[in-house]
Amino acid sequence: MSAATPDQDSIIEFFGDAHIATSRHPDSALFALVLILALLLTLATALALTFLLVNATQSLLMAIAEWLDSCIRYPWPIGDGRLVCP
Repeated sequence: MSAATPDQDSIIEFFGDAHIATSRHPDSALFALVLILALLLTLATALALTFLLVNATQSLLMAIAEWLDSCIRYPWPIGDGRLVCP
């Protein structure tokens, strides 16, 4: 391996250890890409679960509202004259 030229020395001084680490480990770019993709997948999963939770909550609230509406509109009479919800 030949000695570093002045240009290479100035590059190493400018970029420091990061340049040396990147040149010695070319897989670091692949690792960064995989890490970014994993973070994007995590974000997409979190958004999907949030959507499902909001949708389930809305469905539950609508079911309760419909039950209350039917209770107000069509109460069931029981033997002693009181009205109860179906």
